Amino acid sequence: YGLSEWCGGCHGDFHGAGGTSNMGGGPGGDSGPGLEWLRHPTRDVTMSEAWANGRLGTDNWFQTLASRVPTVSPSEIPGTPGDSDNEVFCGTCHKAHGSSHPDMLIFDRDGTAQTGDGTRMAETCTECHWGIAYLSSPHGDGETGVERVITDPPTVGDCSQCHDMHASRDGEPTGGPYAFNLYADNRNALCFDPNSRSGCHQEVPSGYPAQETDRIPEGFAHAGYFEYGSGGIKIGGVDHRKRWPGMVVYTDQRTFGAGNFYSPHRNDPDMPVRDPEGKGLCANCHGPHGTDNAFDMLNGTYLEIGGADEVGPPSNYELCFRCHGPDGPVGMEEENRRIADFYDSRINHDDKVGHQIRLSTKSALSWPSHVRKGDKLPCYDCHNPHGSAGNDGVRPNGFLISDQRAGWSDLTDTMNDPEQTRRFCFGCHIPADGVPGSQSVEGIVMNTIPDRREHRSSGTTGCYDCHGRDYSSPDANNVHHPRFGGHGFEGAIGERER
Repeated sequence: YGLSEWCGGCHGDFHGAGGTSNMGGGPGGDSGPGLEWLRHPTRDVTMSEAWANGRLGTDNWFQTLASRVPTVSPSEIPGTPGDSDNEVFCGTCHKAHGSSHPDMLIFDRDGTAQTGDGTRMAETCTECHWGIAYLSSPHGDGETGVERVITDPPTVGDCSQCHDMHASRDGEPTGGPYAFNLYADNRNALCFDPNSRSGCHQEVPSGYPAQETDRIPEGFAHAGYFEYGSGGIKIGGVDHRKRWPGMVVYTDQRTFGAGNFYSPHRNDPDMPVRDPEGKGLCANCHGPHGTDNAFDMLNGTYLEIGGADEVGPPSNYELCFRCHGPDGPVGMEEENRRIADFYDSRINHDDKVGHQIRLSTKSALSWPSHVRKGDKLPCYDCHNPHGSAGNDGVRPNGFLISDQRAGWSDLTDTMNDPEQTRRFCFGCHIPADGVPGSQSVEGIVMNTIPDRREHRSSGTTGCYDCHGRDYSSPDANNVHHPRFGGHGFEGAIGERER
C-alpha cells in the first residue's frame, strides 16, 4: 500500500482508491453494475475471500501454488479483511529496477518454485484471474491465440491483447477509459468492430461454410463435431473457425416475413444478456476467457451427435435447449421454447422424436461407428446460430438455417412454401430418382428415399404436408419431431401413388 502510494507520486493517473473517477471499481471490490474497474486496482482492495472480487479466478487464487507474484506467499491463501493485507501493489507486476521483459514486468510460471521464470504476461495474470482455462483456450493459445495488435516481441494470446492495465485513454480514436481495462467498450464490437481497437472476428474465414469434410473424423473423440483439424486434432487460428459467417452477417438487422430477424441471436430483444444498445452479446454462448466445454469457448455443452441413451433432450445440446426449452427467456415465442420437448422421449413416445437416427437402409447406405440407433439430430446440422448469408452468399436463410448445403438459399418460409421445403429437406435426403450415396450428413451416407410420386425430384407437394409443420403443442409434429408420411398427405388421398 505504501509503496504504491510512493509510485503514484509520479504515476498518479494510474493509481488511486477504488471508486475514484480514474480507477473505477469500489472500495469493496467489483461485484455490481457500475463497479467495473477502469484500471487495475492497486490500493484498498485485498484479495480476500471476504471481498466481492468478481474477476478473480478461484481455480488459482484461492489455492496454494509453487510460486506467486509478490502479493501473498505461495502457500498463504487470502483470509478475511481483518487479518489479510494481500493487496495488489505496483511491485506485484513490475520490478522497480528493471527486468528482461517490456515495461519492467514480472512473468511468473506458478507451476515452478522460482518467482519470475515465466515466458508470457498471461502466466502472471492467470495466477489471479481465470487460471488454466484461459491459457488452454483458443484466445490464450501462445501461437494461434488472440492477436489484436502485432507486437515485437510477439504477445499472441496474452491478456494485453484485449486489456491495458493502466494506460491513459487520451487520444484514443474510440474514447474511453473502458470497463475492465479493455481497449474498447465491452460489447460485441470488441470482438469484430473494425472501428475500434479490436476487430479480430471481422472477416469470413476461408472455406466458409463448414463442409462434411470439416467434421472430426470417425475414431476420434467427439467424432462428427464441426471442427477444422487434421487426424482428429484441432488446428488453431481464427481463419479455421468455419462456422462463423463474419461480422456483416451477424450484425445484419434486416427482417423477413412477419418481422423475423435474419440474425436473431444478435437482434432479438429476448436475448438474456444484452449490451447497452439492447443487442444480444456473444457472451450469451461464449466465455472469452475459456470454459470447461471442449470447443469454441462455449459456456454450455454443445457437442457431437447423441441422445441414444437419454429419454430427455440430449445433454450434448444443452447450450441450445437452455433457451429453446421450457425455461427459455421471458418473451420468447412459445413454439421456440418447445424445441426441447420435440427431443424429449418422455413427451413423445415414438422413434421420430428429435429427428431420430434409425439405422434403416431405407434412409442410408452406411453409418460411421459413432452414430447409434436412437441418436437425435444435432442442431448444427441444420442451423448456424450466427446467422446466414445463403449458400450462394446473396440470399440469406431465415430461422438460422445454415448456409452449408446446395439449395439452402432464400429459405424464409419453409413452413408454407412447398418449393422451399423441398429444397431444405433435399439438402440432406436424396430424392427417389436421385443417386444413392451422393449426399452424406454426420458421416451417414444417404440412400434415396422410398419411391413415391412426391418423393421424386419432379414432385411439387411440400414435405411438411406429410411430415408436419405444427409447433402448437409439446407433442406436435414438425421437422424436429417428424410424422411418418403415411399418416399425412398419402393417407389423406387414400392411396400411395407410385
